[in-house]
Amino acid sequence: MVPRATNGRPRRAVSQGAVSERERARQREHFARSDAAHFEWQTAGAYVADSEAALLAAVPRLATGRLLEIGCGDGGNLHHLAGRSPMLVGVDFSIDKLRFARRRVPHARFVCSDGACLPVRSGSLDGVLIRDVLHHAADRRSVLDEAKRVLRPGGTLTVIEPNGRSPLVMLQGLLVRAERGAWRFGGARLAGEIRDAGFEVLTSEARQALGFHRVLLHHAMGA
Repeated sequence: MVPRATNGRPRRAVSQGAVSERERARQREHFARSDAAHFEWQTAGAYVADSEAALLAAVPRLATGRLLEIGCGDGGNLHHLAGRSPMLVGVDFSIDKLRFARRRVPHARFVCSDGACLPVRSGSLDGVLIRDVLHHAADRRSVLDEAKRVLRPGGTLTVIEPNGRSPLVMLQGLLVRAERGAWRFGGARLAGEIRDAGFEVLTSEARQALGFHRVLLHHAMGA
């Protein structure tokens, strides 16, 4: 699911999607360490790298300004976004992942921070990407509010999230406990939460509806 939204009028803040402290600790432990094999799979894997680049084509190209990714991890998305903006910035809570990303994605800048508290001046960004992060967030609304704060008026937010009703996503949640937050998501709910945060949803589309390649060609359990 790939909604693209623009920074609109502010609305009353309502906390949504909060998870327990225990679940938050589990998420942080699971995603704290860099994963070189996953980065190579995402950026150089046969067929997978092309499908990743196609998925990220939803992120608008910026002739000027800055594009920031919240929850950039090892930098795989920013690798594919090279040349999409004069300045690419990645934010993640994991120092280990950011050290890896700095080595492998030299065209981007990286900052260690929580997605709900960005060290960025209000209204200073032209684009924000949030991919596969909201279903892990302790409070999704806080992350969306922060994205809205740092975007200039008319700036674009791109959100990419798995469809919780997909059999593959359900299977992933069964195998990896830290991924079970994706079960809460459907396209209507995601778009609704983005609107509630004060964004105007410009487009919302399903991509890679039958993403069997992500299992069949996965570096950890596929061919």
